Amino acid sequence: MASAEAKDGYWWIGLIAGVANVVIGVLLVISPRRSLSALAWLAGAAIIVWGVRQAVAALRQPDQFDRSGGLAVALLTLGFGIAVVAVPDVSLRLLRILIGIAVIVWGLMDAGRPELAGRSRWWGFLVRGLGSVALGLALIFWPEPTVSLIGILLGILILLWGLIEIVASIVFRPIRSAARSV
Repeated sequence: MASAEAKDGYWWIGLIAGVANVVIGVLLVISPRRSLSALAWLAGAAIIVWGVRQAVAALRQPDQFDRSGGLAVALLTLGFGIAVVAVPDVSLRLLRILIGIAVIVWGLMDAGRPELAGRSRWWGFLVRGLGSVALGLALIFWPEPTVSLIGILLGILILLWGLIEIVASIVFRPIRSAARSV
C-alpha cells in the first residue's frame, strides 16, 4: 500500500494513519483498565482509522478487482468500527469475538499480500499479518483474559501497525522525490 501511495505523492496518508494508530495503541497500553466503554471506543476508533486507510489504498489500486474488493473490506471495516463506537456497552465476549475476527481478516490480508510493500520490504506485512492472526485467534479462543489484558494486547498490535505504517511512509517518501526528478 505504501509503495503505491509514495509513487503517487500520497506517502503522508500512511504517515497520518500510522501516527493515529500509535496514539491509540499507546492509550490502550497505558490505561487499559479505564472501562469497557473506553476500550470499545478506542478499539472502534482504531478500526475506523484502519477502514479509512483501507479505502484510500483501495481507491489507489489500478486494477478494478483489487479496488472493488478493497473498498468492500474497507466499508465493512468502517461499519464495524462505527458500530463499536456507537454501541460501546456490548458484552466483552461479543466485542472480543468481533475484534478477533476483524484482526484475523486483516492479518490474512497482510500476510497474503506482501507484494504491496515491494520485494525488499515484504517482511513488514508478513510479520504484521502473522501477529494479527495470532492475536485474533487468542482473542477468540482464550476467554479468560481481563479487559486490561485485551486492551494491552490490542494496544500493542495497533501500536505495531502504526509504527510499520510510519516507517513504510518515511522509507517510501524518497521514491516519490526520485520519481519527480526523473
